[in-house]
Amino acid sequence: MTKRDPQINVRLPQELKEKLHQLAEKNKRSANAEVIAAIELAIHMDGQVTQDAEGKIEIRLSKEESKILEKQIETLKQIKAAEEKIDQLFTALNQAKKA
Repeated sequence: MTKRDPQINVRLPQELKEKLHQLAEKNKRSANAEVIAAIELAIHMDGQVTQDAEGKIEIRLSKEESKILEKQIETLKQIKAAEEKIDQLFTALNQAKKA
């Protein structure tokens, strides 16, 4: 941002201000940058997250986001399968040591 960017004043409840500063510190950015990130996320997610009468949340993804998520799920499945194989080998090794 430049010095010419418009400024606005916002009144926040003290508790929200404290949470904002905690989140900014956690994310290693200024409170201003944290506010901008939150607004940008809200604008990006507008209309993508809905909640029905039962309280169920639905998130709409773009095709690109959906493909990325599918790849991540497949990677997690592969990791889980590898961990299960390691557990089996570890169990077999321990049983062999006892024999």
